[in-house]
Amino acid sequence: MTTMAPQKRTERPAGTRQAPSLGMPDWGAAGWAALIAGTVFMFLELILLPLSKGGNAWAPVRMTAAVIWGRQILPPAPYLVDAAPNSGIFFTALALHYSLSLIYLRVLSALIYKLDTKTAVLAGGFFGLILYCANFYGFSGAFPWMAAARGWATIVSNVCFGFVAAASYKLLEREEPLMETRTFEERF
Repeated sequence: MTTMAPQKRTERPAGTRQAPSLGMPDWGAAGWAALIAGTVFMFLELILLPLSKGGNAWAPVRMTAAVIWGRQILPPAPYLVDAAPNSGIFFTALALHYSLSLIYLRVLSALIYKLDTKTAVLAGGFFGLILYCANFYGFSGAFPWMAAARGWATIVSNVCFGFVAAASYKLLEREEPLMETRTFEERF
């Protein structure tokens, strides 16, 4: 039976980071970054959208939940007024919102995991702008009520989502993967 000697870790200069040796993004960091960036986006959207378009904070919640429940849960056009609170609608919107955040962070982390933090954050902001265009122009064919949310508030919220997503990912990214590299015999 041949055993391999454990590999020695090489010392790196202080303050430098090494990407995971698997050559893959850190999916755990991506998940946490999705929750952080999704929460920041949600609060920005709930505050800025009513300020820019009128109405109340329940309007973006209903618009999001309508993707799942259908147009019947929306108030009459322009969709941003008279949106009443409803817990079922709120939790549907929350589930969809965080599910999309997780998907978006999987994509973003695959694009930025090899980048330095500054470049990654800039790329994240650009990614947020692309998400704005996709969500509020591309998907508005299937969900026409999303067009009512177009404007500076939603652009700011999406770009901030991208900045926060990339920054959170890079801060949470592990230097070493959590994968056991020793064989069964080497562990015992």
